[in-house]
Amino acid sequence: MKFTSALESRRCALLLLVCVLGLMAPLNAAALNLGAGWTRSDVGLQNDGDGIYLSVGNEVPLHNSIFDLTYALDYVQKKGSQPTPFTDPVAGFAVEDAEVTLHVLEPGIFVGAHAPGLPVVPRIYVGGSIGLKVSESWSDFPGEPNQNYGYKETDIIVHLGLSAAVGPVTLDVRWSKSAVGQLLRDDQDLPLWSANKADDPLADVEAPIEGYKPEVLRVGAAFSF
Repeated sequence: MKFTSALESRRCALLLLVCVLGLMAPLNAAALNLGAGWTRSDVGLQNDGDGIYLSVGNEVPLHNSIFDLTYALDYVQKKGSQPTPFTDPVAGFAVEDAEVTLHVLEPGIFVGAHAPGLPVVPRIYVGGSIGLKVSESWSDFPGEPNQNYGYKETDIIVHLGLSAAVGPVTLDVRWSKSAVGQLLRDDQDLPLWSANKADDPLADVEAPIEGYKPEVLRVGAAFSF
């Protein structure tokens, strides 16, 4: 349940290098933000998954009291699982959850609007990022799956978030969605699945749809320096 592309991997490395160099460039009147938190992901499989994220960014005030611009580089775990029939020449038939973890780097840019002068500063923001899949790991399988799934190497992601700052600490809630379909399936070289529909133990399980656009809800906190 894994797809690889040498060309896409080289493109990912090049994009990552450009984004890291951009984040390292000095920014006037910038504030360094370090953040972390929890993610809840829908990657197109039957069950959503919980993960973590880490973030580093620079905030640019844009010389006014309302709007700001933020550059950020995030590491995001996106998880999910799919009940899957497996066949094994020795063990026979089994149904297990095929669990996936996507490790993704997301360099992005965000525009925010906030209300200054309050003890708690609320802020709403929107933005976009490039998703660069670092790795894709699946749980150990008890045999051969009846279907192979995987995810693309690159993504374009849109974000909508709400944050509230109290001093140097900012609480953050963000919803993100892929703008490009990510889920892939490969039917080649798979064992035939011959179970009758009436006896199918997965009759109530929805099959993943190729081209599904993952969604992520994340909640966390950041500290500004």
